[in-house]
Amino acid sequence: MARPRALERPVPVEVSLFFEAEPEAVRRALQRLMLELQPHGLDDDLLSTIELVVAEALNNIVEHAHASHQGAISLRARTVAQRVQFELLDQGLPMPGGDPPPGQAAVVDVAVQDLPEGGFGWFLIRSLSQDLRYSREGDTNRLCFSLSLQPHTIGA
Repeated sequence: MARPRALERPVPVEVSLFFEAEPEAVRRALQRLMLELQPHGLDDDLLSTIELVVAEALNNIVEHAHASHQGAISLRARTVAQRVQFELLDQGLPMPGGDPPPGQAAVVDVAVQDLPEGGFGWFLIRSLSQDLRYSREGDTNRLCFSLSLQPHTIGA
């Protein structure tokens, strides 16, 4: 199996999207993001990781921050040094306690009927991204994280 090669210089990426905080709009925004990123030479594994992490973060915003009211989400992606940085803004409810959930691995060595219904999203986000930061500025939630352009192995 061929090992992914490191990118020799940062790939110039600058994507800004603004869309409603509802499931169908999130699906369209993810499709648009991936279409915008594909021509920049990012490797397929990185594109898959970006899609997974951004989808988890956006779905959490829709499901929790905007569960009781409509609103919009602003997504910005750009390269800085050897990372793709993401910034997600919304005016939904703040995160309980002012911090993202710890995202601990769920216990899965139990009977099927005892498997947890959720709790995997923040574990994935925290495991696959770097520089995760959340803040509440006035009525705006700001979630920032980055993904490395350098190939890596999970758990290495």
